[in-house]
Amino acid sequence: MDNENNKKTPAEIEKAKTKKQRAEDVAYTMNHALVCTGIDVIAGTPYIGNKIQQKFGNKSQLPKWYAAELIGDFGAIPVTIGMQRLFPGLMAQISETVEPIFKKSFQKGARRAAKEWAERHGVSEDSAEYKERFDKVYKYELSHAPQALIWAVSSTVLNVVMQLAIDKEKTPIRPILAGKIGGAVFAAAITLGARTIFPHKAEKFDRFVSRKLILPAEEVEEKLEKMVGHHDEDNRKNGRDKKDDSWKERIKIGSTATTSEIRI
Repeated sequence: MDNENNKKTPAEIEKAKTKKQRAEDVAYTMNHALVCTGIDVIAGTPYIGNKIQQKFGNKSQLPKWYAAELIGDFGAIPVTIGMQRLFPGLMAQISETVEPIFKKSFQKGARRAAKEWAERHGVSEDSAEYKERFDKVYKYELSHAPQALIWAVSSTVLNVVMQLAIDKEKTPIRPILAGKIGGAVFAAAITLGARTIFPHKAEKFDRFVSRKLILPAEEVEEKLEKMVGHHDEDNRKNGRDKKDDSWKERIKIGSTATTSEIRI
């Protein structure tokens, strides 16, 4: 399968994705939002950003920070998935660019995950199955790294825009941007660090969210679309959607015969 993918363009690979793989893309990005929101609550990322703003002489605006963080984190999900679907070539290029940066970390995490898997299944670390598992985990994390980066950038932009909107531009953009970048770097380090150390658990969490939230939601959407489709078909069969052409008889195009007739 991997050899076949190597021969395909990024657009072809994206188009050939199964419903499950598309759901995992959404789950991966959604989990970033969930984890970052959790970090905001537990580790106080907005508090860090707020402190950075205060260093620039800005007043404390912690409630605004939390509101902007929430909107930015989850608003970045459709932006990221849109980038993946519409610009797969760009995403593949980002993946190739960042691979040297994350390679050792991803390999270390993939090795740990493959070792745990091999122990559970009684497989030798010298076996082809072990290598296949290692490659699978490594490629999964690497292929989704662009989503993590696009999500981080778009959530930062949305956060700053929301803060400016809430503050009605009373605060200069410089302290807001500095505070957000500082908070984003902190949150990204924890999120990507956790995925690097525990890639197998992170992937399982992606699949859990995909199976329990994304795929059921898509099934509901498909059922609604079918219901609407059946309704339209029934209307066509019963003639309820037949066009009413009687207006043509009532309107005389360009007629001047009587003043009661409509002229066009």
